[in-house]
Amino acid sequence: MSVNFEEKAAVDKLLVDSSVYASHDRYHDLFRYLRAHEPVRMCQPEGFNPFWTVSKHADICEVQRQPALFINAPRNTLLPIAVEDRLQREFGSKLIMNTMLSMDGEEHQVMRRLGAEFFTPGGIAKLKEGFGRAANFYIDRMADQGSTCDFVQTVSAWYPLRVILQVFGLDESDEHELHRRSREFIESQNPMLSAEGRQAERMVACWNAFCDYFRPLVADRRARPKNDLASVIANAVIDDEPITDRRLFSYYILIVVAGHDTTSTSLGGGMLQLMRDRSQFERLKRDPALIPTAVDEMIRWSAPVKHFLRTATHDYELRGASISAGDTLLMALPSGCYDEDVFDRPFAFDVARKPNRHIAFGFGAHVCLGQYLARLELSTFLEVFLERVKNVELCGEPVHSSTLFLGNVDYLPIRYEMAD
Repeated sequence: MSVNFEEKAAVDKLLVDSSVYASHDRYHDLFRYLRAHEPVRMCQPEGFNPFWTVSKHADICEVQRQPALFINAPRNTLLPIAVEDRLQREFGSKLIMNTMLSMDGEEHQVMRRLGAEFFTPGGIAKLKEGFGRAANFYIDRMADQGSTCDFVQTVSAWYPLRVILQVFGLDESDEHELHRRSREFIESQNPMLSAEGRQAERMVACWNAFCDYFRPLVADRRARPKNDLASVIANAVIDDEPITDRRLFSYYILIVVAGHDTTSTSLGGGMLQLMRDRSQFERLKRDPALIPTAVDEMIRWSAPVKHFLRTATHDYELRGASISAGDTLLMALPSGCYDEDVFDRPFAFDVARKPNRHIAFGFGAHVCLGQYLARLELSTFLEVFLERVKNVELCGEPVHSSTLFLGNVDYLPIRYEMAD
C-alpha cells in the first residue's frame, strides 16, 4: 500500500502500527524517509501520548550517552494512554515491570551490578561447553525430522531458552512452561489488543501468572541457595533491605523474556538472511573464522529491540529540534542500525562486515548487560551448525510477529541436508 510520507497523520499512524514492524521493507521504507527528511520528529498518534522519534545513529547515541539528561523513567516502552493509565492504577507505574531498563542513576547501577558477574566474558566462558551440547541437541532435532522443518519451532525458539536455563540455574524440564509464559508475555505487549480494550488486562494477567510460577523457585533458593543467578536475585539486599517482590519478579521475567526472545530473533532473522543470500552462507561455510563478525551482522540486521523511550529532564536541542523538559523521545534502534551515514551498504547482509558499529544492544550506561552472552551463544550455535549441516535453503514464506517492542520470526520453513 502506497503511503504519502509527507502527510503527518499518515506517518504518525505508521509509527504505532505493529504490522509495519513485522515487515522489513515497510519498516525501512518509513525510516529511510525519516532519516533523510525528519530525523528528529514530533509525533502525535491517536491514543498515544506525544513523543519525538529519533532515527539517526548519531542522535540515538547522543541521547543515550547522557543518562542524567535523558532518563528511563517514567516510560521506557511505547504503550497506549489507556494501557499506561491502567498500569499506573495497578502498580503505581506506567510500566508492567520495574527492572534496570526502567531505572536511573544509582538505583540502575545497583540493579545492574546485582547479577553482572554472570554476564561478563569470564563469567560466561565456562558455559560454552553447555551451549555446545544445547546446539547439538536442537540440530539433532532437525536431523530427526528428516530434511525439512520450521526452524523457529525446531531450533531458534528453544536453543536460547535452554541457554538462559543454564545461567538461571533451572532444570531443562522447565523450558516448555517458560517458553509458553514468555511468548504470552511478549504477545500481551501487542498494541493491536488495545483496540479491543484487552491489552492492559492481558499484560496484568501475564505478570501475575509469571509471579505465581516463580514463587516456589524464590522460596527454594532462599532456603537452599545455589551458585546461580536465581539465587543471587532471590537473596539480594538493597539499601539494607531484602529485595522487593516487584523488583525480584521483574528481574526474573526480564532475564527469561528478554534474554530468550532477543537472541531467538537474531538467530531466526540471521538464518533467514543466510538463506536469502546464498553467497554469504557459502562464504561463512568456507571460512568459519568469520563467525564472530557474522554474529554481529545477524544482530545488526535483526535488531530485536525495536525501540526504547527516554524522557528529557531539561530543555535540549537535538539536530535543530527543540526538546522540552518532560518530552518523551523514542530511540528507533533498528533505524540506527541501518543509517547510511554509519554503515557502508546498510541493506546488504555481510558476514564479514567490519567495523560494525550497530546499536542493537543500545548504547552508553544502559547498554545490554547480556551482550556477551548473546554473542557467545550465537557463535557456539553457528560453529556446530556449519559443521553438521551441509546445505540449507528456504522452502516457504517466513512469518514475522507484529510488535512495537520485541520482534521475532515466528515461522521459518527450511529444507536442509545434514553432513555425513
